Amino acid sequence: MLTNDQIKQFQILYKNRFGVEISGKEARENGERLIGLVRAVYQPKAVSKNHIKTEALK
Repeated sequence: MLTNDQIKQFQILYKNRFGVEISGKEARENGERLIGLVRAVYQPKAVSKNHIKTEALK
């Protein structure tokens, strides 16, 4: 969940980038979607123990 300060900062960044003012509600929704996307993209890849042992033997 975003804080009020983070929402305000997102509104400023959005206006600077796209030249459009968005409401606090839109900023919260878009900001939370962006965070979800970043988490999905940068989430560490799960590695099995067997993969680690196999790679260590190479």
